[in-house]
Amino acid sequence: MHIACLPHGSPSSSLRQVLAGASDTRAIVLPSSPRHRDGGEWLLDAMRELRRELFLEPELQVIASVDPAAVRKVTREVARLLAESRLDEVTIGRVQSTATATTIVEWLAGGETFAHAETGDELDDDVLLETAYIELGAAPLVDASESSARIVISTEMAPGSLALAAAYERLELDAHDWNRLATLVTLARVVEEPRQAAPLWMEVSEGGEVVVAALPTIGIEQLNDALAHQRSELGCGKVNPDVGVDLDGARWEMVAANKYTLLGVLGHPPTGRYAVELRYCETDSDTLHDWPTTISKTLVDWDASVRPARRWLGRKR
Repeated sequence: MHIACLPHGSPSSSLRQVLAGASDTRAIVLPSSPRHRDGGEWLLDAMRELRRELFLEPELQVIASVDPAAVRKVTREVARLLAESRLDEVTIGRVQSTATATTIVEWLAGGETFAHAETGDELDDDVLLETAYIELGAAPLVDASESSARIVISTEMAPGSLALAAAYERLELDAHDWNRLATLVTLARVVEEPRQAAPLWMEVSEGGEVVVAALPTIGIEQLNDALAHQRSELGCGKVNPDVGVDLDGARWEMVAANKYTLLGVLGHPPTGRYAVELRYCETDSDTLHDWPTTISKTLVDWDASVRPARRWLGRKR
């Protein structure tokens, strides 16, 4: 099967090309962009134009992410669009984990210190904490997708989590095969990365082998650039909640025309922490500021709810 990913901001015509490009496409991944938060408008525009084309294919699943603050609004709006098209039995999964000020205080009581992820500085004691957005991994998305959700809408996840969750059912993962998991996470991160500005596919065989399939316009140079970017991202201490990744010896190998596998990736157990974006304001100001930090996984809860579109709208029938 194929899992297709469309870079954030791509036109709907590109999504039509993706749907036509591989007849056995079983999942479309539509990741948000932390650099261009748009309140979920790009996803909603795609749904407005392509809702019937997407959901007339009975085995096609859509896994998308949006700005953390927009996930509730977007879920309801997608449900409304489906209901308008008489598709109100289509199931929607919503995945989120947003902590309130009360929860943050509980974290503090549990011993968390909120050191800045880049500088190591400690957060001032006198700031007013508002919310915290948690960068979850693939597990909550797997929960929703395995519960028969046709579309999964989540908050922003760790890079690669959407594509990894879409492929999970066929991967036959050994829980302690860290090298394989690290390889899959890296492939998924490359597929989701918007830098190549063109759709990529993950091709998953019946035996769980995974390759990246690209358009003829994307060659080894572009993939090497994408791998170098991932090496830089993961090498600067950014947290991946699913596995630790070492890309020092990683390299691409072409296995067929426009198809590549990734070799030489090493993995190790994850740090046991999630990346978190705290929102706070100073005592004398209402302006919100972001503070990147991490939080222990044992202190994080998430919600993965799956319902027909009509129930997200509060309708019984």
